[in-house]
Amino acid sequence: MHTYVAVVAKEGERIPPDVMQRLQAEQPDLHFDATSDLAWSDPTGSVLVRGWERPNPAFGIESHWSQIDGGVTAFVGHLWPRPQGWSAGISWADQLARRCRTGGVDRHIEDLAGVYSAVTLDHDGRGWCSAWSCA
Repeated sequence: MHTYVAVVAKEGERIPPDVMQRLQAEQPDLHFDATSDLAWSDPTGSVLVRGWERPNPAFGIESHWSQIDGGVTAFVGHLWPRPQGWSAGISWADQLARRCRTGGVDRHIEDLAGVYSAVTLDHDGRGWCSAWSCA
């Protein structure tokens, strides 16, 4: 189980302190008992990604988020790249993060199948968020 929230302030502004404080609380009232969590923000405080998960060993998903090169990638649902699927032994989030950082996000989004929501952000808070349902 996994859930995340991504908050973005208006251009040139920071996330209000009360919003930041609420999202950085220990654990909200979730429908599952999270065993790990994520709190990531860009250096300016204008973007925040907060996530909670109870990792599921099914399908070899491992973690639903990845922090590579100071950025963050997170997803919920089930997504897989066509036609080959995911490689074994590496979390899907790490593989998704690497795919998004090489060759352009648009190309890789078209290669993904499934029902999912995903976000990937560079160290400075620039990136994309996508929700998709396709077979």
